[in-house]
Amino acid sequence: MVASTADSDEDWGQTRHWLVDTTGTHGFLPIDYPMPVSGEPTALGSGVWSTLSEARDALYVWGPRVLEG
Repeated sequence: MVASTADSDEDWGQTRHWLVDTTGTHGFLPIDYPMPVSGEPTALGSGVWSTLSEARDALYVWGPRVLEG
């Protein structure tokens, strides 16, 4: 599951999205995007989500394997 802390910038900075392990094994893992993103993540299904670029002029599609490198 992907969760957002968009209203908590003062506490968490710009890393505002978290991967949440719903099995309880890994807990909350902050997502370290390779470029700035903005807004809420949008679930697309099958463990994939999208975000907007910081300028809101591009749509990025993500999944855990994409972020692993």
